[in-house]
Amino acid sequence: MKAPYNKACQFVSLIYRWNEKPLNDLEVEVQRTIKSLKLLRIQQRVAVALSGGMDSVALLFCLARLVFYSNLSLSIVHINHNARNAAQEEELFTLYLANKLSCPWFCCKIIQPIPCNTSKEEHWRNVRYSFFNSLNARIGERKIALAHHLDDQLETMLMFFLRGSGRKGLSSLRLSRDNEIIRPFLHIKKSDIERYVKQYDLPYYEDASNEYELYLRNRIRKRVIPILKDINPGIYKTARRLHDIYENEEGLLSYFVGKLLDKVVIHADEGEVHLDRHLIMLEPRSALLQVVRACFDKYFLSTINKTCLESLAQKVHLKNYFSFLINEQFEIEGIYDRITIRRLFNHKDNTRGWLVKIAHAHEGLVKCPYINIILKVKKLTGAFRNESLLFKKNNDVVFFDYNRINFPLMLRPARYGDKIQVYGMKGRIKKLKSIFIDLKIPKTIRWQIPVLEVEGRIVWVLGIRRSIDALVSKGTKCILMLEIERFNNLFLRRYL
Repeated sequence: MKAPYNKACQFVSLIYRWNEKPLNDLEVEVQRTIKSLKLLRIQQRVAVALSGGMDSVALLFCLARLVFYSNLSLSIVHINHNARNAAQEEELFTLYLANKLSCPWFCCKIIQPIPCNTSKEEHWRNVRYSFFNSLNARIGERKIALAHHLDDQLETMLMFFLRGSGRKGLSSLRLSRDNEIIRPFLHIKKSDIERYVKQYDLPYYEDASNEYELYLRNRIRKRVIPILKDINPGIYKTARRLHDIYENEEGLLSYFVGKLLDKVVIHADEGEVHLDRHLIMLEPRSALLQVVRACFDKYFLSTINKTCLESLAQKVHLKNYFSFLINEQFEIEGIYDRITIRRLFNHKDNTRGWLVKIAHAHEGLVKCPYINIILKVKKLTGAFRNESLLFKKNNDVVFFDYNRINFPLMLRPARYGDKIQVYGMKGRIKKLKSIFIDLKIPKTIRWQIPVLEVEGRIVWVLGIRRSIDALVSKGTKCILMLEIERFNNLFLRRYL
């Protein structure tokens, strides 16, 4: 394709033509914003998110001009959404630009199917930011520069206002996010960017979807904002001032809510958080709502809607025990002195979960993922003759006849339909589901409980029951001992 290559050549020739010329007003404003808010430092590595559209091309050209003043190190990041016929051409344009500028080029092609109950735009946004985060983790200290401008900020505020969002939503589009993503154009109007592109005759690609009124953002841009401009010609300054107020208030609120969250969290591990119910009940109702919202944001990278928050606020004071689900993905459970928030897994999906193999010659500690358990494995010779320990009922330690058990041993989570030939019940075969019901273990954690499997047979449900397989007798010469050394999952531990 000649068009992308020709556009890339045109862009680079413009940079060399203007590189020694004085900065214009827009570039001076961007430079002032970067310096005053310390968005970048000298010799900072910056990855420009380049779609090929007007805004991102203008940002790349502006930062390329500033390279000669701030000694920045540029690279290009492109997200190919595979949504338009020009997607491949735009990708080639960004690649040719990177080659001509002798800077690194990173590309992400979105090919994953859109999840249920998720809009196309939301899915694309999640993939983009996930890629940006992975890029920073892989490459190191590098800022991602996005081309959002003042018009985008106003449109975003109006969209969140129509959804009934609070301070966090209304101040979501910020100059800097997590000290990794920056938006140098956020104080620049779209009309100024258009003049900038026209002044330098920069090549770019038009996105026809920006004209479709099917999307809410486009309808706001074409219908609502012109009316607001007519009512208040200074609407952009008003929106910027309001955004700054909300951002400062949200920052202050987040600071104190974070302090309170640290105070009420009893224990947190992957997939589960336990809060002190008594401490939460001492706080005002509004504090409870903010703490739970912050808990979802910090530990699960997810959100909770207002309806669920209201339900929790009512139940936490009225009932000793309560439990309810959120979108079949989370459960909030109140048990006497604590509130537990946990991520749910599909218990009928037998392919999910982890698997740990214990080899024939292995001795020492075995770490079990997700549930934070450490298992001690030890081989005992005939010299070991503490028979009171061998035959004492203790579900945290189990002994097998080493010569009668086959390796490797498989440690995995319990699965729907698992059975065990229970020791002490005359060899009766019993479903794990029935055992869990008898012990009153909640449904939501039954299929997180680890089991030990040998050749397809369950020989030990950790902390609960063992099978009749490879029992130790007085004539046993070599013993395999398995012991729960540490169990950090406090909520799961209380049932075992």
